[in-house]
Amino acid sequence: PFTVHNDAGDLVPFYRACLLEIDGEGVTPDWMKRRLEATGWRSIGLAVDITNYVMMETGMPLHAFDAGDFRGDLRVRLSKKGERMTTLDNVERELPDGAIVISDDDGIFDLFGVMGGLRTSAKSSTRRIFLQAAIPDPATIRRTVIALGHRTDAATVYEKGVPFCTSVAGVHRAIELFTSFCPGGK
Repeated sequence: PFTVHNDAGDLVPFYRACLLEIDGEGVTPDWMKRRLEATGWRSIGLAVDITNYVMMETGMPLHAFDAGDFRGDLRVRLSKKGERMTTLDNVERELPDGAIVISDDDGIFDLFGVMGGLRTSAKSSTRRIFLQAAIPDPATIRRTVIALGHRTDAATVYEKGVPFCTSVAGVHRAIELFTSFCPGGK
């Protein structure tokens, strides 16, 4: 129902995503909760737990967006100094010039490789998950983290570099988990 345009060019050399339809949120299995907790994660909700679990298991950071919150086509692009967005932690951030972001007709909703935005986050009412596995330029992620003074687990992985084969394995594993544990997942 939308197109993804990569206006960042070589700064995002690999981008893979899929749209998953679900009938409901589902419940994180106890074994997954225990494994997340054993590695320092807390259970948040099935969609986020799956992406965190897959990052722990395969080394591939993923993001699950609520595709119902998208407005128009998506653009992977570079931010301009002074642009703002509200991240998942409910903090409005002023973005540095040259950060990789994703935007739609309503503005920026993802600080690519660092933290997703609150507006498009997966929630209990989500019925269409846009699952993203992509590899951004490590140096660009590092510059963004330094400029913002905000470090995340995903950024720590991305700034070291992620092999393409890891992203393929990560997205396939996440699809397997979503279709296994989300009611009506397809």
